[in-house]
Parts: sequence; structure tokens; C-alpha cells
Amino acid sequence: MAFFLVCHLICAEEAKYVRDTTVLIEKSGLNTESVVCDNSKVNQTMLREFGVVVDDGVLTGIAAHPIQHDRKIFIIDPCHLIKSIRNNWLNTSTFLIAGENVSFEHIQ
Repeated sequence: MAFFLVCHLICAEEAKYVRDTTVLIEKSGLNTESVVCDNSKVNQTMLREFGVVVDDGVLTGIAAHPIQHDRKIFIIDPCHLIKSIRNNWLNTSTFLIAGENVSFEHIQ
């Protein structure tokens, strides 16, 4: 796992960091299965370099692996997932989880 704290990062630099990190991970004998990032404009542009389709600001979630092109790499936007779950929960008020109704009040 790698974290890059940056200021004024451009997509070409970010793509290089992701590619270089993937090379190091793969050379160590491990596999890179996913990239986790939010859906910012810089990230969207960087991910386009890996073949990710961004349609109306929504990521498709799958790209060609930057090192081994016969493999896929998954793009995960946890901020968007959490926001979507929260919004759906607020709109429907309850979810059915393991056969039980769970309301948003349980979380609050």
C-alpha cells in the first residue's frame, strides 16, 4: 500500500507514481489488484491514461493493468461508495441486512 500526499499534482506525475509503485509491487512478487482514489478531476485524467472510461464524471471501475496488459486492475472510489450508501439510506430510511431491517438511526 502506498499513500502520496501531494500539493499541485498534475495527472502525468500521478500516473508515473502509480505506474512506478505498481512496478515495485510486482517486482517484489506481489500483485497489484486495485487503485484506490477519489473521483477528483486530476484522478480522472490520470486514470484515463490507464484506459479507464470516465462518463459524466463516473469511473467505470476497471482498467488495463499498467504493467501486465493481459490483466485488469480495479479502480475503487471509497468516498463515492460511502456517499452513495449514505444517500440511499437517507432516501429509503431502512435496509434489509441479514434478514433484519436496519434504519439510519442505528448509525446516528
